[in-house]
Amino acid sequence: MKFGDAMRTCLLRGLSFRGRSSRAEFFKFLPFGIGICVIVGAFAVWRDFTLPGVLLSVFCAAVPILAVWWRRLQDVGIAGIHAILPWVAFFYALVFGWAATQAGPLLNVDYPEWRNPMVLILMFPLGVIGYLGNVFGTFVGQMIAIFVALPLIILFLVRLSFATGQVLLPSLPGPNKYGPNPNEVPQ
Repeated sequence: MKFGDAMRTCLLRGLSFRGRSSRAEFFKFLPFGIGICVIVGAFAVWRDFTLPGVLLSVFCAAVPILAVWWRRLQDVGIAGIHAILPWVAFFYALVFGWAATQAGPLLNVDYPEWRNPMVLILMFPLGVIGYLGNVFGTFVGQMIAIFVALPLIILFLVRLSFATGQVLLPSLPGPNKYGPNPNEVPQ
């Protein structure tokens, strides 16, 4: 597969998590996809987006990378969800790390919009750290956040290395439960 073919295939199937992707398609698209994420992130920072805005922009640009990674894992016979799982741990590590930096300033501030149940669920780590900070002091709340974030970072790195190692495997011959082999010409 040529570089242009890989770009066209991955961009056309950028939101598709079905089927299989060959090693060539994955490794030719990956540098391009990472470059797009870096450009989008730099633009978001340049335009003074808030941290959640920058992260959301980069995540939206990374969806095609996650999709091709998902399809590549399916090509070797592994459930594609293993492409996403490392990033869940990374997200929670970011939340706990951010909470550690914000525990002090946010302890005594009342935000009425935080009464929304969805916001409460997403901000649960900050609430726990804020509560523990009120009970035991801000420093203890920050230490708890850091000690929760560090294992999550380790989990992220372990899961990421597993998922990255799996994409190096050769394609399974013939069709598998995720579709036909992308390297074999259909009859």
